[in-house]
Amino acid sequence: MRKKNSEKKLLAEYADSSRFMGLGLYFAVAVLLFTAVGWWIDQYLNSLPLFTIVGLFGGAGGGFYRLYALLMATNEKENKECGKG
Repeated sequence: MRKKNSEKKLLAEYADSSRFMGLGLYFAVAVLLFTAVGWWIDQYLNSLPLFTIVGLFGGAGGGFYRLYALLMATNEKENKECGKG
């Protein structure tokens, strides 16, 4: 019985951590995608590295903003479920 409880606890911890790994992947994809688009524009306009840098910071800024918004929404939802909000 103790083994089943520890397995359930371990699976619950994996489920919680996978949500945060997904958020990290979301941020990384946003940065890489915007940087790649900036690089492509630079290649097309022959203006290296202007749009690559703009894409890098745009992707990082947009990814961070979305990451922050998702985490705050998750925090608010958990507080309501726990009766704290």
